[in-house]
Amino acid sequence: MVAMNQYGNGQPVQYSLIETNSDWHMAKCMDHFKRANEHWHFVRIVIVDKDMREIDIIRKKFPEARVLLCHFHVIKWLHETIRKS
Repeated sequence: MVAMNQYGNGQPVQYSLIETNSDWHMAKCMDHFKRANEHWHFVRIVIVDKDMREIDIIRKKFPEARVLLCHFHVIKWLHETIRKS
């Protein structure tokens, strides 16, 4: 996870090595982040790729945050979709 301030400066705030890409593992990573960061409730925006399962988990774990799709991943998906059709 990377935290970014209002000026666009970011820094890593958590590294997670996930054994399996599952909802349970993702939820545990979010829970760990919340336990380790007492100010987690200040998270306002979370940027993700297009994985809808991730989005659902993030919305449950960070109800006050807006979940946005990563511009890079959206463009990449569009290019792949166009190329396949």
